[in-house]
Amino acid sequence: MAHCTLRFFLKIISTLLTEAKIGDIISNRVSNFERYLKYMNYTELAIQLIDMRAAAPQIKMERTMSQIARGEFFALNYLATNGNRAYPKDMSRALMLTTARVATMLKSLEEQDMITRTPDPSDSRQVIVCLTEKGIALVEKRRTEMIHSVAKMLEALGEDDAKAYVRIQARLIELGDIWR
Repeated sequence: MAHCTLRFFLKIISTLLTEAKIGDIISNRVSNFERYLKYMNYTELAIQLIDMRAAAPQIKMERTMSQIARGEFFALNYLATNGNRAYPKDMSRALMLTTARVATMLKSLEEQDMITRTPDPSDSRQVIVCLTEKGIALVEKRRTEMIHSVAKMLEALGEDDAKAYVRIQARLIELGDIWR
């Protein structure tokens, strides 16, 4: 509230002095100060968000949502959303994991009969990773559980907040890793 009052006051002074050179100087200072205020607001929001996320693992829905983006299930879900098959190098790139980590994960999944690895008929140097029936069943089961949990969370938020949450998540995905 104080930031808005101060910003309004500075804009009035700037408007009154726009005819003179001092008006230009003040106008530039107001713009710089407004940018500073915006930065400070984003910083405060960042602190608030980080503090909230520190408590997030205590929330069952948050744990459920984070499972889809970790470990072996992350790889299985990637395969399921890509026609149940992919090349390991594509998985490495998409999952942002080293090829060695992907190879280790695929070995484990193959031992669990979740995937198969077969030579690519068009390029024998390549291997195609495919979900097995067991892998497909696990992904479907976990996704159904997750959809149920997320739907309950979205319902609790209400229509407007649920739509805003999904919109913001989509925007973050669209922006990608801008903070790196």
